Amino acid sequence: MLVVAVGDDSEDLQVLARHKIVRARVAAAAHTDTPAELLAAMAADTSPKVRRIVAGRARTPPDSLRLLVADPDAATRKALAANVSTPTEVLSKLGGDDNFAVRYAALTNPVAVADLCVLKALCASPHRDVRLILAQQPRLPTEAVTLLVQDPVGQVREYLAERTDDPAALEILVNDPKPRVRAGSGTST
Repeated sequence: MLVVAVGDDSEDLQVLARHKIVRARVAAAAHTDTPAELLAAMAADTSPKVRRIVAGRARTPPDSLRLLVADPDAATRKALAANVSTPTEVLSKLGGDDNFAVRYAALTNPVAVADLCVLKALCASPHRDVRLILAQQPRLPTEAVTLLVQDPVGQVREYLAERTDDPAALEILVNDPKPRVRAGSGTST
C-alpha cells in the first residue's frame, strides 16, 4: 500500500514524479503545486494515467500539450481536448480524431467554439457527427454557417436550417433539394 502525503516542497514532487509506482507519479501530476517544467517532463511518462492527468492540467506547457495530440491513449487525448489551455491548432486536430469521445470533448471545449480557425476545421471534419453537433449550435459565426450550408449531408443542412437566422444561409437552404432542409429553413427563428 502506498500512502502519498505531499507538501508544497518541489523536491518531494520531483521524487514522486520519478517514482516506480504509478500512483505516486499520478499524485505528482495531479498536485496543484507541480511546476510546469515537471509537468512537461511527465507528458512523456510511460503510464497513460499520468499522461492523462498532465493532458488535463492548465499549467502544462503548450509544447507538451502539442506532443500529446498523438498519444495512443484515447482518454489522454480526450483530457487534452477538454483542457481550455490546449492550443487551438491542437483542438483543430482533435476535432478530427478517430475516437468520438475525443472529437466531442474538442467540440465542446469553450475555446474551440470561440476560435474561428478551430470552428472552420471542425466544419470541415470528415466525421459527420462533428458537423451535426456544430449545426445544432445557436449563433454560429457567419463563416461557420457558410461552410455548413454546403455540407454534403442533408441532415447537417437540416439542423442548420432549423437554427440559423443568417439571411444568406436561409436563402440557400430554402431552395435546398432536400424537402426536410427546406422545411427546416421555414421554421428557423
